[in-house]
Amino acid sequence: RGAAVASVAQLAQRLEADGLGSTCNISTRLTEQSVPELEIRMRSAKAVEARKKERAEAWPRLVTGLLAKQLRDLEHLPEVDLLRLMKELRQVERRLRPGAEAPGGVRRCEPKDTLLEWDVAMCFPQDSTLQRGLEHRAALADEASADGGLLLLVRFPLDFPKAPPEVWIQRPRLKHNNIATVTFGGRLCIALLSKSNWEPTTSMCSVLEEIQRQMLESGAEVDCSEQVAMSSSRGRYLPVVAPLERQRTEVFPTANGFAKGGIQVISAPEAENFLGGVENLERTDKIILPHSYLKEICDRQGHLESPAMFEIKTELGRKRHCMVLDWRSEVEAGLAILPRWVMEDLGLAERECVQIRGIRLELATYVKLQPHSADFYDAVATADIETGKLLLQSLQSQVSALTEDTCVPIRVREQTFRMQVVQLRPQAAVRIVDKDVKAHFKFAVDFEPAPDLADEAARKAFNKRILEKLKSGKDKHESDKLAMEEGRQAARRRAYEAVLARAEEEAGKERGEGGEVEVTIRLPDGKSLFGKFSPGAPAAAAEAVVLRSAWAQAACPWGVLLQEAALPRRKLGTEPGLMATITKDMHRSALLVRPQEPAEHELSRHVQEATPEEQVEALSKPKPNLQRSTSELQRNTLQAALAMAWQRAGLEEEEARRHAQNGEIPPPARGGAGFGRAARLARSASVKEEEEDKDSEEDDGSQDGGADQEHRREEMVEQFRNVIAWATTEEAMCALRKASWNIEAAMNSYLDTPDRPAPAAHIGSGGGGEGPEAADEEAVATLTGMGFAKSHAESALKAFGNDIPEAANFLLANMDELDAAIAALS
Repeated sequence: RGAAVASVAQLAQRLEADGLGSTCNISTRLTEQSVPELEIRMRSAKAVEARKKERAEAWPRLVTGLLAKQLRDLEHLPEVDLLRLMKELRQVERRLRPGAEAPGGVRRCEPKDTLLEWDVAMCFPQDSTLQRGLEHRAALADEASADGGLLLLVRFPLDFPKAPPEVWIQRPRLKHNNIATVTFGGRLCIALLSKSNWEPTTSMCSVLEEIQRQMLESGAEVDCSEQVAMSSSRGRYLPVVAPLERQRTEVFPTANGFAKGGIQVISAPEAENFLGGVENLERTDKIILPHSYLKEICDRQGHLESPAMFEIKTELGRKRHCMVLDWRSEVEAGLAILPRWVMEDLGLAERECVQIRGIRLELATYVKLQPHSADFYDAVATADIETGKLLLQSLQSQVSALTEDTCVPIRVREQTFRMQVVQLRPQAAVRIVDKDVKAHFKFAVDFEPAPDLADEAARKAFNKRILEKLKSGKDKHESDKLAMEEGRQAARRRAYEAVLARAEEEAGKERGEGGEVEVTIRLPDGKSLFGKFSPGAPAAAAEAVVLRSAWAQAACPWGVLLQEAALPRRKLGTEPGLMATITKDMHRSALLVRPQEPAEHELSRHVQEATPEEQVEALSKPKPNLQRSTSELQRNTLQAALAMAWQRAGLEEEEARRHAQNGEIPPPARGGAGFGRAARLARSASVKEEEEDKDSEEDDGSQDGGADQEHRREEMVEQFRNVIAWATTEEAMCALRKASWNIEAAMNSYLDTPDRPAPAAHIGSGGGGEGPEAADEEAVATLTGMGFAKSHAESALKAFGNDIPEAANFLLANMDELDAAIAALS
């Protein structure tokens, strides 16, 4: 049979080479007469072309079918990687099945309305401080921790898996110990989730395992104080309302052509050992930079754009924005000085490296803050100061810029309190300092209550929950005790019935009636039974008589032992050493009944094996189907992706959702940089740059225009490398070409790219499209990036004409038996 299959496979290949069609399937089977038959299914060349055309239209049909609307512009529709998201979700769900090892202690993982947001419940080792804290919160009868685990929110960006997801803690609240792993707002910051360390091939199972490991190593603890439990938030973090990636680099244009990485930061107290005049730095949020950086900026562009705002980005991806306080010649290049409280808020150690970039920020219009402690309210009440006026004065005098999910110090008399920045408008980072220092501006200030601010209604609810828990605990103890006793009785009843059935089976037809040997049997309750047995009857016949008595039916003995009342007091039974039969010399004798009791561990084992009737009824009921419809999830995901795209373009959340529900596609970014990228940057670009781009496109047709364009592009490459010194010439070329030679968009894209772009072969406008071989390699790389083996990816792509969605759907559908499916496909 194997030789026949090989021969036919070669024949099918020759037919394909001749253009007659393609092989669909080759299968063998045995008929009823054990004759092997071989079946070959092939498609004609016309059918193959029709299928290729059908696959080319698969993505638009999928989108329009899911959204149930005829979208006007499919070219710029965000192609969310639905296949990769479904694959990651299925992998986690597969690891949660009984008998499998859950990734990172995950108990539950399920998507919300879309695949872009997951709810994940995570537990930790029983002997860890974190897990003991979680269980203690559950003991406080707090609904936020009733499941005894940590509830996480995983949010995926539109360009996942090229960009990492965000992970936030929803509940319960952890102690804020200025550790770098968790911010006060609940965002998890680990190296694996930073853009510089993220790999597109990283699976979510690995992410969850790394989160559990980092949480244990960082020494995170649950805030188990009663003040937090009795607050209005009841130990939860604030809901994550900010749109995803509000702090991404492309939202904030680079200013002054300044961007440097690998800069070591030290605190102001540490700098006092070798530098004077930095004592005022600790009362601000500003930064001190080397004077050589100022000279470098002025030499490049002739002036310093004011106000000089900068973005500080840590290796874990945490960001903060501030203004420069001074340019000091005593500070050497590669060094920066920050206030200690800023370093603590960012989780930075002395001499740790950061990336610093000059940026442009808009003025603040709205600020929402949350005190770290309820002591702030007492201090404000004692000082007799209006809260809004106090905050405006403090922010304008001490702070130059604000960033979401960071803290700022507010001084009340002689005390300093930390305030968390919850939400900002119009962007996730704003400046408080205006260009004209004499001009004043106002912004709205809103509040969220402190996590430990006791609320009267919450206090009453907390006390009510404690009383209800105590009462329910007492009731549960009584019900458990009653259930245990019922279980023991049920176990004894089953054991009694089993012993009775065995005795009657061994006794056969002997019922203790009409025999020659008369025996009196004395029961433990003082009553007696009379039996007439045949000589040689099995001892089990006497046991059956005893077990059928009213005493046995009420007492349900585990077993009985019969013994003669007179000497020599022989014992009857089936075990070795006992009398197995009733003899003639036992005529008119008396037998004593001794009930047998089980060992406690044996009775407990039978109780555990018991299945109460209510459990049987529950098991017999059909389980609800908790898995959501795949098409519904995909439809909701596409709508959410459209809403996120509109938010990237600058719309508010409600307006963006309305556009998405209407099936409207957001406009593409200028310069062809891709869907939804640098929308704000495109709006802030100057008219002069647009005219230069237009002129350069018109001049492409002439030789002189081409030479001028080449020269301008070489100048762009040089300017790119002057700003980003660590970039190579090839990397600068590649970044500029991808951004259609928009230097500002290229620099922003380069700074946020997790993997450095591949070097370009030359500077130019580019030639024709890639050949089939390059397309094959790119398609294989896409599928291997989803976690499939290279051999499987190549086979699937070859079978489906390099159609990535079709090949990926086939691999996902046959995940459990992939080798067999690939063999059949080949």
